[in-house]
Amino acid sequence: PRQRIPTEGTPRHVQIVTAESGDVTLAWDEAAAGRRRVVVSHLSQSRAGFATFSRAVLGHATANEYPALATASDAVVAAWVERDAATAGIRIARVVR
Repeated sequence: PRQRIPTEGTPRHVQIVTAESGDVTLAWDEAAAGRRRVVVSHLSQSRAGFATFSRAVLGHATANEYPALATASDAVVAAWVERDAATAGIRIARVVR
């Protein structure tokens, strides 16, 4: 059955990847509390067969946007644009499944 993904604010720029194992990871940016943040979520199946989603915020700057995901042999890698008042750059992180 359909499951709601745990977003806060307005989600944009959604990315979805599926690993060879069938694991699903999503990323998006959302506006909430006066800032934009990038969020990743991993789909897990309970023993009863229900889907649940984790939620983790990436980055610490005022504005984090435009996530991208890629699968590696044993991980998912996330990249996003991170900006604050003085600097901007591209950040990369291994997403733990």
